[in-house]
Amino acid sequence: MVVVVRLAEPGPTIAVERRGAFSKLARTLVGEGDAGTADPQFDRTFRVLGCDPMTAQRLLGPALRAAHLAGQVPPWSLQQTELMTYYPGNIDRPEQIPRCAAPLVRVADLLGR
Repeated sequence: MVVVVRLAEPGPTIAVERRGAFSKLARTLVGEGDAGTADPQFDRTFRVLGCDPMTAQRLLGPALRAAHLAGQVPPWSLQQTELMTYYPGNIDRPEQIPRCAAPLVRVADLLGR
């Protein structure tokens, strides 16, 4: 299931994903190859792809990084005005839509904070 929240203004191409074991090992061996946020705890746990470090730091402010570390928001990507995430499964009933979209709406609200 893909969830898309359309933003009012386009943003840079960026993706935030949880690091896997291989990514953590590679980061340890060769250093930060992604756009790091200068937040060691966040950067150990998540990868930021598709943008330079300054943009990553601007978009992923303290509030959004904290929400990621607390497990309150999903991995996501932004391309132009489309903020996206995905979940396994599907929506069986329309009343499930707000619950599925809420975490991504939170990301939209926290971008840049």
